[in-house]
Amino acid sequence: MRSKAWPDRRPKSAQDYGVYRQGDRIVVDLTRRGKRHRKAFMFSTHGGERQALRAARAWRDELIAALPPQPRRDAAQRPRRDSKGIPGIFCRRDASGKPLLWTAHTLVAGKLLQKSFSVGRYGRQARQMAMAERVRQLELMRDTVFLGALKGDAAALVQRHQGEPSPIALDIPADLPDPSDVPTEMSNKRIKTGFAGVGCLLDREGRPRAWVARTRAGGVEQRKLFSIRKYGDDQALQLAITERKRQLRRSRQLGTGR
Repeated sequence: MRSKAWPDRRPKSAQDYGVYRQGDRIVVDLTRRGKRHRKAFMFSTHGGERQALRAARAWRDELIAALPPQPRRDAAQRPRRDSKGIPGIFCRRDASGKPLLWTAHTLVAGKLLQKSFSVGRYGRQARQMAMAERVRQLELMRDTVFLGALKGDAAALVQRHQGEPSPIALDIPADLPDPSDVPTEMSNKRIKTGFAGVGCLLDREGRPRAWVARTRAGGVEQRKLFSIRKYGDDQALQLAITERKRQLRRSRQLGTGR
């Protein structure tokens, strides 16, 4: 029979974080760094429900101390399966693949911090300056850990066991300008191709997403996108150029196109 003082799987105080009653036992169930840790404490083995609960809380506390929650800064530095290079640093290129901007961005306390550095202005240093900016952004994450849906006392309990984040694994030259003193660059969302009316749209991470043909005539805009994922880069570009020519022919029938 379920104890009235111990409801199953309902919000509990901090002292019962990760601890649940299941029938004739108390269970500790926590996940740390992708691995699940679970242990049951039987009433019959520990001399009753109260004693099993006491043992479960003690084991839970040892587990938290040994495996503290992962700092957000550590998670932000972890390479992702779908990315290349340095996490949080992206290069925006023109249609020929030539670098235009190096950008550092980091999500800190729900706010996206982002700053770009022009290759045309800073040359090879643009990438290093983006790295220095990324370091500055990561430092702002020093005192935060993953708490999931935890709030109040339970969040405070976990926060106390956070430990120190790992060092930031970016090597920055000492003679670089301070990125905070550098004005932000305005990034262009379209990459020009040399063929008027055809451009490349980028996603939020600066990667080519689609080629677009656009023509405006007589107050009417013609616009059509060709997905790079669907057609591939070369075919999407050629389709956009062909569409632009079609739009121009149609524009001549309506008036002057541009």
